[in-house]
Amino acid sequence: MPATQAGAGAADASALLSVASAGALLRASGLPVTGVEVTYVRLKPGQSALVGYLVEGTGPNGEPVSVPGYVRVSTPARARELVSKWRRMRPTPSPLGEGVRLLDDDRSVLFLFPNDAALPGLRFASSMQKLKRILSQLEAVAPPGQNVRARGSFLTPVRYKPERRFIAAARLRIRGETTRQAEQRSVFLRFFPDARGATIARTAAALRSGRSPVPVPTPLGTAMEGRLFVEEAVAGEEIIPAVLDGRADALGVVEALRSLHVSHALLPARRSPRNLLASLEAGWAAIEWIHPGAAARVRPVIERLERTIPTGVRCRPIHGDLHLHQMLTGPHGPVFVDLERAAMGDPLQDLGGLVAHLLVLGDERPDERANVRAFQDEVTDAYLRHVPRRDREDLGFFVGVALLERALLPYRHGREDRKERAAGILALASSVLPTRPDRPKPRPGAEAPRSPSFFSRSDPRLPRLPGYRWEVFYPWRAALWPGYAENPQGAKAYGVYDRD
Repeated sequence: MPATQAGAGAADASALLSVASAGALLRASGLPVTGVEVTYVRLKPGQSALVGYLVEGTGPNGEPVSVPGYVRVSTPARARELVSKWRRMRPTPSPLGEGVRLLDDDRSVLFLFPNDAALPGLRFASSMQKLKRILSQLEAVAPPGQNVRARGSFLTPVRYKPERRFIAAARLRIRGETTRQAEQRSVFLRFFPDARGATIARTAAALRSGRSPVPVPTPLGTAMEGRLFVEEAVAGEEIIPAVLDGRADALGVVEALRSLHVSHALLPARRSPRNLLASLEAGWAAIEWIHPGAAARVRPVIERLERTIPTGVRCRPIHGDLHLHQMLTGPHGPVFVDLERAAMGDPLQDLGGLVAHLLVLGDERPDERANVRAFQDEVTDAYLRHVPRRDREDLGFFVGVALLERALLPYRHGREDRKERAAGILALASSVLPTRPDRPKPRPGAEAPRSPSFFSRSDPRLPRLPGYRWEVFYPWRAALWPGYAENPQGAKAYGVYDRD
């Protein structure tokens, strides 16, 4: 890899994304590596790059092992300083040898789980032997007189994002000190580099304590200075299988979503449409560093979003990162999980994120597309009945933003087909955004034109009147199409169009 004193170069980061190059570097550095899988990518252009891996290799007794880990590349001086600091901290050994080591290029540092530069204490949060003492101190987990026992308890890692978070499911065996009677309890653990766990605990408590409780997991407490958050495990499955086979309860989802949005909870963070756009631009600028031209392809879509940015102020409790993986179907209906990005914001952001995931899912699963679209239609129809007519068209902005976020995921997950998959999602985003961004100026007193719905399509069978524009929200439907007609001054008349 070429070395520059200013920081990591684009070539450094690109080489880390290559399975062949990464594997060769690890083997040259003395690791018994047989295979490498890229799992996570985070870039700081011109400064550093972080690439997460699942490293497969040979253990000390010749047995095959798989260990999560990541490589951080920066300047040679910074890399040597980091390794020196960690050697003084006595990193935890791994089945592949040293837990932290400087690689052969003299500028990359390898961290093997549970060693993590920004998650101190991960070795405690990921070990049931150490975790039992921490969990036993939480009365909601183990009441007075009871303790979590390591024997009979099991910890299953669910997600590890280097330097960001560790999530695990745990099956706990809790036994009374005097009665010796034991019971089992299932919990979820979320571990962060800061006191984010305490914030999530307060958010969950606020959402559950209202007049109409929001269906979120029961918070059980925090530990390790608010960095470890413990919540009750939810019985059920992700909603995706039910959507694909047509079993999903769309009205139940809408009811749960509305209970969140009408909640009187006041959440600490706030998300605005401009915040979303700024985050998108930063994300694509980072990708541009190692994939020249990526940001240029996205720029026209972002410019269209900028012209349709909502101007109304709607500030309600929102999930903030809603998609199909964040909803479980429990015995009492849908449950929202992962409240890390919950905040005060526009409720249409949640609906937009959900619809964007459904659009991508339908695009990826053509055999189940009819079921996905039917669920999408029913959720959108039912939710928009409660949204003021003047605000409904803002949904297009939030769907477009969510699609551009989803187009970033193939890059952030290090997928080999990242360019092709991102291009497909970008094409989908372009197809659902307004087709005519330049709108006629309204005459004084006329209703100001707003961005057309993300479902808008031009259909040749719609009536043609000079100067008028017709938009329909659901052009794939066989029955009446809700939509509007817009006159040359930008004023709109809403109604339904019957193509027959």
